Amino acid sequence: GGWDIFSRTADGTGGVKRELVAERNLFPRSVTPDGAHLLYEERGNFGSADIGLLDLDTGEAEILLGSEFDEFGAMVSPDGRWVAYHSDESGKPDVFVRPFPNVDDGKWQVSAGGGSWALWSRDGTHLYYVAPQPPRIMRVPVEPGKGFRVGPAEVFLEIEPQMAGFGRGWDLHPDGRALIVQSRPGDVASPEIVLVQNFLAELKRLVPTD
Repeated sequence: GGWDIFSRTADGTGGVKRELVAERNLFPRSVTPDGAHLLYEERGNFGSADIGLLDLDTGEAEILLGSEFDEFGAMVSPDGRWVAYHSDESGKPDVFVRPFPNVDDGKWQVSAGGGSWALWSRDGTHLYYVAPQPPRIMRVPVEPGKGFRVGPAEVFLEIEPQMAGFGRGWDLHPDGRALIVQSRPGDVASPEIVLVQNFLAELKRLVPTD
């Protein structure tokens, strides 16, 4: 067996529901805006990772993106029309966007020089991702339409090297103004959560425009 997917109500009431059982390990990533589907990763101890799609009403699951490469970190856009993820098909992780749910209708590369753990802004006009060298969070304007256009990337925030590794240790605050980052200054078994209240001022301090 593997790691299964479970759910529970946000207020903690009721029991725990097993949503999906698989022979390989499962990692939930994002729920579609209508709450109908869950995107997850399916991975064995050895072998590539694939992105799956689970119907939360029927319990039916299918592989949405699968290949001999690793596909990770699927995040559906706020309007439900696009899915961002990262893949190592080029020899290193890079961020890509495809139409959703018809993922075979197009593919656009968002990152340059490597990228992972993409995250949409709440209005869907920007994508954020982690760049590895040097470790930093990048911010990219996107223009969804009949195609998908990507603007020039800018440095959003310099980060600690640990945050550029496995897993997304940061998030955007719901009000769009703050950034939550995971910091590991000492004991890696005891991470701290740091709320950067004025991230624009912090960004200007770290990346002067003069």
